Amino acid sequence: MLQNGDAFLAAMLEAIRGARETINFATYIFEPDEVGREFMEAFKERARAGVEVRFLLDGFGGLKLTRKYRNDLTQSGVKLSRFRPFGLRDLVRMYRRNHRRAVVIDGRIGFTGGAAVSKKWKGNVHNRHEWRDSMTRITGPMVGGIQSAFAEHWVYCTGEVLAGARFFPPLEPGPGLCG
Repeated sequence: MLQNGDAFLAAMLEAIRGARETINFATYIFEPDEVGREFMEAFKERARAGVEVRFLLDGFGGLKLTRKYRNDLTQSGVKLSRFRPFGLRDLVRMYRRNHRRAVVIDGRIGFTGGAAVSKKWKGNVHNRHEWRDSMTRITGPMVGGIQSAFAEHWVYCTGEVLAGARFFPPLEPGPGLCG
């Protein structure tokens, strides 16, 4: 359990920077402030290194990630999709948002919880501008559940099915696993 931004933002960035094959990252709010730009730079660096980076952003929660930022990410090799982008013709469906926080690195490390990517979450709640929140870093069999949550909305938005050992690696026998 990772309490507050000082813990979970650093842990997620460390995992992203250590990715070797895939990064699947879904969040509701993503702002291109100093925290968001640090994540974007990590995504771009890993994509240029040959890691498959998928970034799923809610169309409303990610309004601040303008076309300029999205183009910069995609030109670096990041696959970016927005869940139900905000538009006048979609006002009826505006309430149907993607509030999932599903982050999976190489199919082996997962993060989920309540936080998002913005300087609002940075810190350890030392003042009223630092938001309190929690994320959980997960390894082992439960990572497959987080990956499935990501994959469900990814296929809805892009049509790309995420399957196979790159996304769902075989589990190695260990304590608590039948084998």
